[in-house]
Amino acid sequence: ANFNYLQTHMHSPSENTVNGVHFPLEMHMVHCSGACELGVDRFAVVGVLFDVGADDLNTAATRAMDALLEKVAASSGSLSSAVDMGAFLESDSGIYNWDGSLTTPPCTEGLQWLLQSAVVEIRPDQIDKYFAQIG
Repeated sequence: ANFNYLQTHMHSPSENTVNGVHFPLEMHMVHCSGACELGVDRFAVVGVLFDVGADDLNTAATRAMDALLEKVAASSGSLSSAVDMGAFLESDSGIYNWDGSLTTPPCTEGLQWLLQSAVVEIRPDQIDKYFAQIG
């Protein structure tokens, strides 16, 4: 099946764990087939875990996170528009893959989960800015 990008959202702390460890932030990039109707179409979520790195990190991921946080602050359009979402994906990372469900009600089952095994480091100020924006 072909999947189309639907939306991006974040959770803090992470909903998924690695070896029982939660991370400060987790991004879900939701994709669906067809018209994105729950119970009818197929859904897949690409998950990325974030941890706190050095104050002076300047990577493609930190630049993309800056752009994403600016869009959240402005509440303008899709979170992924004009943001290089691929910057959060590590090409040489493994993927945890399982069949699951949505993590929010109605917790619809039949969802394909793909969680990147590589944890992406972002700056402490980016974590702080995220928390400030969500209250």
